[in-house]
Amino acid sequence: MTIEISSEYESVLRHLVASGVFPSTKSALEHALRLLADEQRVTERINGEPSIRSMPKRVDIEELATEQNATPFDASRADPEDVWPENEQVDDFIAFINESRQDVPKSGG
Repeated sequence: MTIEISSEYESVLRHLVASGVFPSTKSALEHALRLLADEQRVTERINGEPSIRSMPKRVDIEELATEQNATPFDASRADPEDVWPENEQVDDFIAFINESRQDVPKSGG
């Protein structure tokens, strides 16, 4: 089984192993999962409902589009004013997206 975790969490796990707290990243991750399960059980007891719900079933994209009455976007028929807000700059939006994709905050230097 493969579990994908953020680079920040991976760094924490590696540090815990390197410092001798856990013998391996696997044991550190198993410990974290046990803590999460314990926390979930307590939360369920307090709230009377599951704190983490299972993932929904896989949905076919065509089926979802039909259910939501979605239609394809035809750029050749769209009025540019209806596509992008007049007071927004595309470059600002692209910069925001690029900054939000960074794993580590930029240093102020």
